[in-house]
Amino acid sequence: MTRKTLTNFSTCNWLHNGHVTNNNEKMSKSLGNFFTIRQITQRYHPLALRYFLINAHYRSPLNYSVVQLEGASDAIFYIYQ
Repeated sequence: MTRKTLTNFSTCNWLHNGHVTNNNEKMSKSLGNFFTIRQITQRYHPLALRYFLINAHYRSPLNYSVVQLEGASDAIFYIYQ
């Protein structure tokens, strides 16, 4: 894999092997406890969402919670201040 190919792969694709949970409960459409990217970015800056996602290991379960997203938002605010 060349450097250019690797760069294009990393910017265009997202790999996640763990389950996504919402407050430690499996997130699913049937339970009605899911959010779309649009809904999240209306409330939080997209960089905060990106920071939140980058902090999770790709094989670990990702726990979506307002507290963790608020922490990511605060961290992004601190970085860009």
